[in-house]
Amino acid sequence: MACCAYPSISDQLDLRPLHPVVLEDINVTIDIIDIVKLACQASQAVLEVYNTSREDWEIEFKHGKEPLTRADLEANQVICTGLTRLYGSAIPIVSEENTKASWSERSQYTYFWLIDPLDGTKEFIKRNGQFTVNIGLCRRDEAILGVVTVPTQGQAFLGAAGIGSYKLVPGKPREKLQSCPFLIGDPDLKVTASSSHNSPETVAFIEKLTRPQVVQCGSSLKILMLAEGRAHLYPRFALCSEWDTCAAHAVLKFAGGEIYQARQDADGLHVSTEPLRYHKEDFLNPFFVAVGSREASKSLWSRFSREASYNPSGSDASNNRFSVSPALKHSSVGTVTEPKSTFS
Repeated sequence: MACCAYPSISDQLDLRPLHPVVLEDINVTIDIIDIVKLACQASQAVLEVYNTSREDWEIEFKHGKEPLTRADLEANQVICTGLTRLYGSAIPIVSEENTKASWSERSQYTYFWLIDPLDGTKEFIKRNGQFTVNIGLCRRDEAILGVVTVPTQGQAFLGAAGIGSYKLVPGKPREKLQSCPFLIGDPDLKVTASSSHNSPETVAFIEKLTRPQVVQCGSSLKILMLAEGRAHLYPRFALCSEWDTCAAHAVLKFAGGEIYQARQDADGLHVSTEPLRYHKEDFLNPFFVAVGSREASKSLWSRFSREASYNPSGSDASNNRFSVSPALKHSSVGTVTEPKSTFS
């Protein structure tokens, strides 16, 4: 597909104004449409590299294993320059591709951008189109705004407190995203899984479901499918980083879904009622399970606290089990609180 097919991606989307997100305590107002336009510009930069010869991609490997291309760096430059132009130094930028400030400095942030300019670099290199541009905004440890674009589709997704979540498709009115209720015990649930990073624990989790339909895809598309209602669950018992999830997490959350932390210890795997949090010294996320509807959360914990054993590695099944601690069972879950668009 020639890059000239995308002369101006944002011009093809429904960009009517939406309610602003007001950060009163730092005197900043964010127009999420500006962030969509910026993500579209980064998408264009990605496509211009994608549609050249592979020899021009300048592929490197970070830390000896993670791929990096010219598209990652050019999209990062577009986003960082654009955010600085819009908001100056009022909101710090944390990007996968930038040198990171020390934790002593980052720990003082109230708001910060958390971006992955090209999520799914491996998929980019495979030329399968399953990669995204991600711009998220955190208030301390919570994702409060997110924009994700899918360069090869010309699509954008947005979600924010006080706005809700939307899908933007070229030439069509934007679509409000709203999760559909389901129960973990329902048959034929659609489960998204990584194309590159599945673990034995992830496979074991999926096998506990009733006739699950597994959809493998790359990047934050796995979370977006839940926000769209095209899938129900995304279990990830493997490592990823904060910038891999933040923007799509906001889209999912304000569509009625959530991402919950999970952990592994001597007693096995545990799914918590605590949502995925950001703003940590270590950028790695814990294990997690994303659900397309918060109303499904109670059935998630109930199901896996009863069905205890699984045996992914041939060890004693009693040492490998899903459970919910008694302290978590009585937490308030499945409740959708009214989001706000003004923070102070």
